[in-house]
Amino acid sequence: MKLKKITAFLAAVSSFIFIFSSCGKSECQPIELDGNYKCHADITQEEITYSADFERADGAGWKAVFTAPETIEGMEISLFNDSCTLNFKELSYTASREELPQFGIVDLVTSALDECAKRQGMECIKDGDTVTQTGEVKGLDFKAEFKENKLVSLDITNQLTVEFS
Repeated sequence: MKLKKITAFLAAVSSFIFIFSSCGKSECQPIELDGNYKCHADITQEEITYSADFERADGAGWKAVFTAPETIEGMEISLFNDSCTLNFKELSYTASREELPQFGIVDLVTSALDECAKRQGMECIKDGDTVTQTGEVKGLDFKAEFKENKLVSLDITNQLTVEFS
């Protein structure tokens, strides 16, 4: 009789632990980014931090204007359709997006944000007011974190991390 009580007690305790350990996290629908999305980003790649203002125009393309470090402050990179235009001081250069480095920071960040905007193929976990979306861009895994439906960070595995404000 004592063995039955102990077994019943252990079953109840394990059920309680299972129920409450899974309460905080749940699957969810990915958060959609607006077609005219604007943000400031601090991007860290290989111990160097860059700051830039990003703007997405109707989902058609992106413009990034660097604000730091001082050596590239004011550099503007526009990615529209299949072309990339770089403007810096009095210089301007236009090329095909295919000519860009495979893991260039602006292309990686905007491609990951475009994946978030599409919401297809994204996995999503909600924990309180935090939503974490995971996906893949250019063969790399990435994780985007939203708090109160606002993008706060992006981590592209082995490449870069981004903090948004």
